[in-house]
Amino acid sequence: MQIDDMFRIIAIGFFIVGWLGVQGQNPGYETGARNAAMGGATVAHVDLWSAHQNQGAMAFLKESAIGVNYGRRFSLSELSQVGLAAVWHSELGNFALTGHRDGFESFNRTKFGLSYGRLFGDKIGIGVQFNLMNTYIAETENQPLGFTFEMGMRYVINDDFSIAAHYFNPTRSRIHPDFDDRYSTILRAGFEFAPSEEFCLAGEAYQDMNQDIAFRLGIDYAILEVIHLRTGFSTGTNQFGGGLGIVVERLNIDLSAQLHRTLGWTPQV
Repeated sequence: MQIDDMFRIIAIGFFIVGWLGVQGQNPGYETGARNAAMGGATVAHVDLWSAHQNQGAMAFLKESAIGVNYGRRFSLSELSQVGLAAVWHSELGNFALTGHRDGFESFNRTKFGLSYGRLFGDKIGIGVQFNLMNTYIAETENQPLGFTFEMGMRYVINDDFSIAAHYFNPTRSRIHPDFDDRYSTILRAGFEFAPSEEFCLAGEAYQDMNQDIAFRLGIDYAILEVIHLRTGFSTGTNQFGGGLGIVVERLNIDLSAQLHRTLGWTPQV
């Protein structure tokens, strides 16, 4: 057996055993290259991927948008992940369709969401998302669909500072009705400090009810009008992130890579 093949088996085994051991904790359903570059500290940030990260922040979007995200966990094609987001802005609020899939032929997870976010005044945004879930394991005969929901809020304290919170699966929905395995219940709360268009500092606390609390910190700095440099860190997975953002009129391109000290790089675009 070649070394590359052995590494693939170890990494895939780590993915499955780690996931099953905590009923769906990390790697979670968070999507977006900017989120990865910032160490996951994006609960208070407003952009297209707020449709995945915090539907209360999504309420602040002022125009419709659509995007796609692709990544490879530990640089392995077997552990690829794909994310989709489409937001429709209207006078009634913002509506969104989201999708996420990760894994490989014998083990994969899929999530589709329908979300709505609305502003109350100009400082408070509240949103909710309903999800259709599926976890596919080749050796399991009956693999029913699961249902979860999530909700979030964002509050603008002033022009420079905002706080936000997001709650995923508060009902502790089951992965399979015949077993007690459940989708993770996750609470995130954090802030974003953006004193100018060139600089942003963000932080959050991340609590999976199956795990110890984790802290995340990220920085976004525009070295040019169209180029952003980003970096971040999460104590939960002890992973460093970094990336680049390119803004050309209405087109945003985000690149990122996260480093796991044992298993290596996870690139996203």
